[in-house]
Amino acid sequence: MFAIFSGMKIWVGLTVLIIAWPVALFLAMLPIVGTVLGILGAVKAWGWGWHAAVLLFVAPWFLLWLGSICFGIADIKRAKRED
Repeated sequence: MFAIFSGMKIWVGLTVLIIAWPVALFLAMLPIVGTVLGILGAVKAWGWGWHAAVLLFVAPWFLLWLGSICFGIADIKRAKRED
């Protein structure tokens, strides 16, 4: 959300906290849009490299995906043992 807020200050010129903060909060809640805008905000507003910004914003999605795969495999193995 902070990266989106910083990006909005540069892209749109929204420096008014009362307007920009709720807009950034709403955009951050949208999964794909929030991730893309967060990456762009980190690169453009904070001066980060692309690899660091992508790692920051995509790593949680990857970890959730990996966790769901692991728990799915564990459930399948548990179901086979119960039969």
